[in-house]
Amino acid sequence: FGRNKQMAWMMWHASKDRKLPPISKVLEGVPVGLQNVIDRLCQKDQSQRYDSAREVLNDLAENPEAGSSKRTSLVTQKKEEEESKPKNDPRKKRLLLAGGALLVSLVMSIAMIFTPEGGGGPGRVRGLQKVGIVRKILINQHKIVLVNSKTGIPVEIYIGEKPRLFLRNKQKYILLKDLQKGDRIQFKTLKVSTNVKGIELIVSRPAESSGKIEKIDYGISQLIVSIQKGEVRGDVPLQVLKTSQFQLNNNNASLKELKVGDRVTIKHLEKLDGSGQLLQSLFALRLVEAIGDISEIDLKQKELTINRPNRQLNEMISLSLSNRCIIKRAGKTIQLKNIKVADRIRFQYDSAIHSITVAPGKKLLKSYIVAINEAKKQLTIRSVSGADNHLYSLNKNCDMTLGQKPASLKDLRLSDRVTVSYNPSKKEQTPRQLFSLDAVRGEKYDRAAIIIGTADFTDSYLTPLPHTENDLSLMYDIMLDRYAIAKKNLLDLRGAKKASILNQLKPWLKNVKTHTQLIVYVSGHAYTNSEGNTFLAPFDFKYDKIEETGVSLDWLVQTVQSSISENKMLLLDCTHAGSGADLGKEYSAEEMFQKISPLANSLYLIGSTQKGERGMLTANRQHGLFARIAADALGGAADSNKDLQISTLDLFNFIQKKMKRFESKAGQKQTPILVKPH
Repeated sequence: FGRNKQMAWMMWHASKDRKLPPISKVLEGVPVGLQNVIDRLCQKDQSQRYDSAREVLNDLAENPEAGSSKRTSLVTQKKEEEESKPKNDPRKKRLLLAGGALLVSLVMSIAMIFTPEGGGGPGRVRGLQKVGIVRKILINQHKIVLVNSKTGIPVEIYIGEKPRLFLRNKQKYILLKDLQKGDRIQFKTLKVSTNVKGIELIVSRPAESSGKIEKIDYGISQLIVSIQKGEVRGDVPLQVLKTSQFQLNNNNASLKELKVGDRVTIKHLEKLDGSGQLLQSLFALRLVEAIGDISEIDLKQKELTINRPNRQLNEMISLSLSNRCIIKRAGKTIQLKNIKVADRIRFQYDSAIHSITVAPGKKLLKSYIVAINEAKKQLTIRSVSGADNHLYSLNKNCDMTLGQKPASLKDLRLSDRVTVSYNPSKKEQTPRQLFSLDAVRGEKYDRAAIIIGTADFTDSYLTPLPHTENDLSLMYDIMLDRYAIAKKNLLDLRGAKKASILNQLKPWLKNVKTHTQLIVYVSGHAYTNSEGNTFLAPFDFKYDKIEETGVSLDWLVQTVQSSISENKMLLLDCTHAGSGADLGKEYSAEEMFQKISPLANSLYLIGSTQKGERGMLTANRQHGLFARIAADALGGAADSNKDLQISTLDLFNFIQKKMKRFESKAGQKQTPILVKPH
């Protein structure tokens, strides 16, 4: 094979009848026992090799019974040789050193060659990586870089100057230059002649299909896509791999960011056993509605650059207009040339803008609120560039948002930063008419939060919780957008494994200050064992190993309590409706709290249910009732004095009052419980 040593080695390894010569023919004077060990290590047949390193060590030690009775103990042989030779025989030392070095080299080489990807174990694939996804083609070097789809580890492989590449999709041979990134490669052994074997590379090219997402199962990393266009049709399960790539509206994304209903274009491969499809890449489009003011207009390219207020930052995005984009102002359709820089717009987009509504106000002002009069529907606003205050009256159709979400006057707070469009008044003392207001709330650094929970589990025995994902996302958004917690002060443990919760919580709490308000929200499943101790179910929880795989509720409470914050509350929302057998061990929050160690004087517990009760859902069944009301409270409904400070008692009293209104006609009710520190 000339320079192609790697290909030669692959072919030698693939041929069962080609073996290494006995070590005695390569090196003279190697002890018989050592020869036996080396020869056994080099057997191609797995059944003829050692099963473990311990067996090798046993054969190298003075323990004849550990190996075959036919093999000579090396230590015994060593004693016999020492009796028949001078003590300081230099020839013997050289042979032993050479033999030992050769043994170590062989053991290491064989370990590297025969160790499979991802470790050992019964039934593993031995030898060179047999399947991989092409990441890079190095034509001039006659190499390819393959990635293991399970581990994500890349391997550079020399495939020779004249490789045999067979494209399975087209049933034809191709050249190396025809290979594409993303192709799957399988190595196949060929019999070239009686004594010579070769390697053929079987190439599978991903199929491209389009449709929409019907279901997402995070627990088993699977998507079900309803394919309308492609080689396969209908609802197709797709296994997500470590190497799977995602994009949402032209931005890199993750599986967690996708939603049912997203329109997708996918590339996928059939599994080797033909049992399903593997997802290689997914490009998703989702129609999003947003607001912003125009920063730049490119009439030639039909592109807008938009300043989009987003939480505490202003985000600049550039988007092209789709061919069917509709632009309206005051209900009338207008052209792109009729809009101008600084216009406030509401727009719908995915990878391009599909519709634009221009606010009717003639002027745009960036400012902040200094006074609110809800009764008269008026605001006093001060410009960020000036010292004068101006009075504004809300137009009956005034479009208001807070953190890019619909809002009303009662949601606003003093010092909220706002961008408004208005018409100037002819008389100086007359309030200006406000047509749109987009508010962003500044971060408050006197508060922090932790969100823990998951709706997806590796154990399929657990009752599904379709609303819990919505509850966790809702509380996350409310904490940031409405309760103004700085993002760096919010520990997001949604979907976390047990180890992640245990490892992150204590170090993070060390940064919480004495006068920081700390809010912990916990949702998902929680189960109580026979001794009455409760364990939260993380992502990798196993129902038959509650104590080993669950997170102790008492540990969580004591860990939160260890924080130096003098104002702490923990909200437990882990009792859910359903008929699953696992729910027999999921008790009310009141019962879960019974085994908790005594509380210190700064931690309050708020539970979603009292004894005998289960959690209820909202009318649209999108949220748990407790989470929905708690989010409303933190969003401002419980902030009676409008100072953006909500105490534990403010929150509990609001939840308790609102829940009384939701008692069902069938007598079902849900009552929150408050546990005060001793």
